[in-house]
Amino acid sequence: MYAIIRNNLVIGTTDELNYIKLQDNGCYGQDKSSNPKGIAFMSVAYNILGTNGIGCPESVEIREVDEETLKQLPKFDYLGEAMDKKCIELSAICNKTIIDGIDYNGKHYSLTAADQTNIDSMFNSIVLGANSFPYHADGEECAVMDAKSITELYMVYKTHVTYHTTYFNMLKAQMKTYTEPSKVYSVQYGEELNDTFKAKMNEMLTAAQEQMNNIVNKLDGASNVSK
Repeated sequence: MYAIIRNNLVIGTTDELNYIKLQDNGCYGQDKSSNPKGIAFMSVAYNILGTNGIGCPESVEIREVDEETLKQLPKFDYLGEAMDKKCIELSAICNKTIIDGIDYNGKHYSLTAADQTNIDSMFNSIVLGANSFPYHADGEECAVMDAKSITELYMVYKTHVTYHTTYFNMLKAQMKTYTEPSKVYSVQYGEELNDTFKAKMNEMLTAAQEQMNNIVNKLDGASNVSK
């Protein structure tokens, strides 16, 4: 049995070595020579350490081992790699979904970092006593929004952001319970959470909504007092 070792970690084993070379047509082909410089393993081409290689980005060591020796060698963490790659993918989708924005009162509002800062600033102005503030929906000119509209826009925006950040966090937590890389790679953004993580998410969203309602109620109370 042969251990295929990359960066001092066993990436797998094989009983038959598939040596390859770069052919004149630019494709890899089988190498039956006595001095091979490349190997194909799990559908990936590698240089063989100790040779000048075949132009691949990575090199591997080929070591003949028995079962006992193999147990003592450090193994590559395929599950951890899957988690890292999938989290990067899902994070990008989550961020794009947030940035794509929200619909409010028949108009669309993007939520880039700058957009979120602008809406936060408007809402803070209302909290401090302003009655209106100029802002604009996507593709439109600035128009004066009253305090009620600004507060509602703020609520819709915060609900949107909270939902997706919480969902992404719960989806990651759920993935960490998986033990097979293939199951991690199969995860899709937007899929339904299992009962355990769905309950946790709903609990957090309910708590967040209660706090949002508290803010609005305080604003309404302050407005009534000022009248």
